[in-house]
Amino acid sequence: MGNNFGNEIDLGPFYEAKKLSIEGCWNSCGGSSCCKLARYTKNESSDENKAQVIHLYDFELDYLVKHNQLDPEFAKTLQKNEFIVNNWKITFYNISCGYGGLCPNHKFRPLSCFLYPYIPYFNADGTIVKMTNISLIDDILDDMKIEKPCTLYPKFSIAMYQDLVDKFLPFSKFYFYSNIYFRIKEMMNKSFNESNDENNIEDALEVYRAMFSLKSLISIEDIETIIKEENAKFKVFL
Repeated sequence: MGNNFGNEIDLGPFYEAKKLSIEGCWNSCGGSSCCKLARYTKNESSDENKAQVIHLYDFELDYLVKHNQLDPEFAKTLQKNEFIVNNWKITFYNISCGYGGLCPNHKFRPLSCFLYPYIPYFNADGTIVKMTNISLIDDILDDMKIEKPCTLYPKFSIAMYQDLVDKFLPFSKFYFYSNIYFRIKEMMNKSFNESNDENNIEDALEVYRAMFSLKSLISIEDIETIIKEENAKFKVFL
């Protein structure tokens, strides 16, 4: 398993290599369904609802900016969320993508796109313990027992992800942020399920958006606890 615990992450080898992918997968789902999940939102004809919100890792953004590879449309929509925990500054970024699978800078698309459909959860040594949907909409589809448009979910295994991570992402900071994202998303989905009583995906997403805007899906205290526990494991901040 990976054991490079420095904070500097060179993503060059990752971007140059063949990634976790199944050739021609977009032909089996009707055309890049993973990039078009926003079609489940109400009023999908509006530009805002056509866009898909995608998570960016802080080290990923640093690399893209340094190498002048951050898509200008992503730069326009970049949102930054910071948490100060024990004098550590933890930064999360989101961008809105409206390309629908036709991103012009495909080689340097977000890591979340490469990792779709799952996000891994790691032990301290970089071993993947479990995985969950990387996309909130896929969570809602599962919760509502609606068949996901991606036809290849069963073909993506922990072993495949482990091989990718060991080769190209064996960094404590990646494990750390992946685990935080995994746990935050898990708690948010639990809160949503306890409150949602809608029976169609569009209305369920409206409920989720409302809860998110009201900050009722997860508390700041819960996020801080997650950050502390994961940092105790990976020691990104000393």
